[in-house]
Amino acid sequence: MAATTEQRIGNVVRSIAAVTGDDRVSLGALRKVLADIPRAELDATLVRLYEDQRVNLIATADPVACNRIGDENALRCGGREKYQVTWNR
Repeated sequence: MAATTEQRIGNVVRSIAAVTGDDRVSLGALRKVLADIPRAELDATLVRLYEDQRVNLIATADPVACNRIGDENALRCGGREKYQVTWNR
């Protein structure tokens, strides 16, 4: 049975966090690994997970980090551009 988009997001976020030692995963890194999922589907799933409090979407205040992460990877949610995601345990 194929994993759902939600399951795949959770697996990737947890995997990247384990490798980097940082719970915050850039949306750019997530998008790169899940490039086979259409952006609209990935974004809608992330927003649903955020609304269900299963993930946190983070708007970083660090302009250097925003430039490094790239605005093209941002997700607009809650009236702000979000650049990182954490998986709630």
